[in-house]
Amino acid sequence: GSLAARTGLQIIFYDNPVTTNTLYTAQQLIELAEAVPAIKAIKMTDHNMGKIRALKQHTSLAVFGGDDIICFRAIEAGIDGNMIIAPIIFPKEFKEGWDLYRAGKREESFAVFSSKILPFIHMFGPGDEIPTTKALYHHLGLFKSAETRLPLLPSSDHRVNEMLLGYGAVQV
Repeated sequence: GSLAARTGLQIIFYDNPVTTNTLYTAQQLIELAEAVPAIKAIKMTDHNMGKIRALKQHTSLAVFGGDDIICFRAIEAGIDGNMIIAPIIFPKEFKEGWDLYRAGKREESFAVFSSKILPFIHMFGPGDEIPTTKALYHHLGLFKSAETRLPLLPSSDHRVNEMLLGYGAVQV
């Protein structure tokens, strides 16, 4: 709390139980946000959709989805936005699906998501998001290389081809 107060910055708390090996309940996150007023949002990678619903019901915190593989489920649970890879790779398509959902066109939104985003998500991850994203950006000409630094390991050619298959860039 004191660090937050000294910086004067707003904080997004990253709830990532798999990476941190720390599981917070919705109640604990609510109490944390009350104790540290600088916390204005939660990035949620926890697959417990009830936690998103509880945070939205009992706080004014913004809640962001944080895991591509459960993206649409998080939208259904009421997130305010996403902090994931898919919208960066497919911004137009993701915005189309998001806007449809927000307009109450749930089935149309899911159709866009399923046809235009899900194939990539299926082949993309989880587990090696950073090196595969770097490999994709290199493939697209956005990065000069796909180089990674330890402790990250580069994606194998096989893994890159899997991800590109999902992206739609592999020629048969």
